[in-house]
Formats: sequence, C-alpha cells, structure tokens
Amino acid sequence: MNDLITRVRSQGGCATSGFGGRRLGPRQYRTDRPDEERGSGTVLAVIIVLIVCVVAYWTMVFIGWVGCIHQARSAADMASLAGAHAMQNNQDACREATRIAEANGAELVSCESTLGIGEHVVEVTVAVRLEPSLPGAPSTIKETSTAGQVES
Repeated sequence: MNDLITRVRSQGGCATSGFGGRRLGPRQYRTDRPDEERGSGTVLAVIIVLIVCVVAYWTMVFIGWVGCIHQARSAADMASLAGAHAMQNNQDACREATRIAEANGAELVSCESTLGIGEHVVEVTVAVRLEPSLPGAPSTIKETSTAGQVES
C-alpha cells in the first residue's frame, strides 16, 4: 500500500487516469479506446430510425386497408338495404343498389333480387379499391350483403 502512495506522490501528488500515466483534466476523456468501436452508436441510431420508419409505414398501410374494408362493408349494406326498399316499392332493386354503391365509393359487382310469395330479398356484392396498393397484394376488396323481408 505504501508503494502505491509513493508512486502517486512521485507523479505529482494526484491520481492519474491509470492509462499510460496521463492526467485527465476536467474536459478530457479517455482516448485509448480501440478504433473499431468508434461510430457504433451512429450505426445503432440509424438502425433504430429505420425500424421505426418501417413500422410506421406498415401501420399506415394497415390502417388504410382497414378503412377500405369498412367502406366496402358499409357500401354493401347500404346498397342491399336500398335495393330491398326499392323492391318493396315495386322499383328496380339493382338500379337503386348500383346508385347507392357508387355514391359510397364502391362498384357493384353483382346484384341478385328474389321476389316470392310474401318475400323480397336483395343480395349485392360490391368492390372497393384497396389504398394504398402494393405490388403482389390484392387490389380490391369485395363484400356481400343481403337485405329484404321474408315472411314465414
């Protein structure tokens, strides 16, 4: 222990960094790090930013697709209800269903109306374009809805 105190006093009376006998001042930092570690924090920060950007992009794509699915379901429901109402009033059900589907941003793919004794049923299928569109992914979403009155 005395040997250590003697060495510290012989070097000027204060503790050194312990690395080559250099003294570290108040604003000095260790410079004896290996060069292969320099910049590793920057690479890590870039990787984290890229991961956040990719996750944000796919989140926005997913939100857009969910909105398109809801739009297709709503358009199909409203078109089938409008067609059933038109059929009940002795009008062309498919023409009314087409008008309502287009007004709601959808395209009527198929329309089938059934009129029987005490019943009238309209089944429509609409398509809505998926936004944003991606290569290899489906470009449209189709939804089917049925409405009408059936007496038993």
